[in-house]
Amino acid sequence: MKTYKTVLPVALVLAIAGFAAYTVLSRKPPVHTSTGDVLLTDNNGTAIDGYDVVAYFTEGSPTEGTDEYTVEHDGATWKFASAKNRDAFLTDPSRYIPQYGGFCAWAISEKKTLIHSDPHAWKIVNDKLYLNVNQDVRSVWVDNQAEFIRKGDANWPDVQQSA
Repeated sequence: MKTYKTVLPVALVLAIAGFAAYTVLSRKPPVHTSTGDVLLTDNNGTAIDGYDVVAYFTEGSPTEGTDEYTVEHDGATWKFASAKNRDAFLTDPSRYIPQYGGFCAWAISEKKTLIHSDPHAWKIVNDKLYLNVNQDVRSVWVDNQAEFIRKGDANWPDVQQSA
């Protein structure tokens, strides 16, 4: 007779693997920018699920962009909640584009792979935006963010090359 101690971990692993496979397969391949970086986009070529990357810095929260304030930059469409945010992005895009192209920061550091992120699982560290796959992973990442950033920065060039 199987116990919950053996069934539960197996079920959890299968659920995570299924979610990761769905996440990867349900999105188009990453955009390769003119600088060689890879960038998280949806099937329409919209970066970061249409969230306003400037708003993380100015509003302190994830804010959906609108079709009214968009800009094409480096192979992707970026949406903003206001003309002011769009213009700030155009002035210095590299300041606002999330680290690791918007892919899950924990996955880059630990698994060396591209996993789509949740725009609500975010953190700004040293004036840089990091996204993670979900709030649970974000909590783990935040607890040791300096080490995860160090490892992510080291892994990122190789991860991009394999994308």
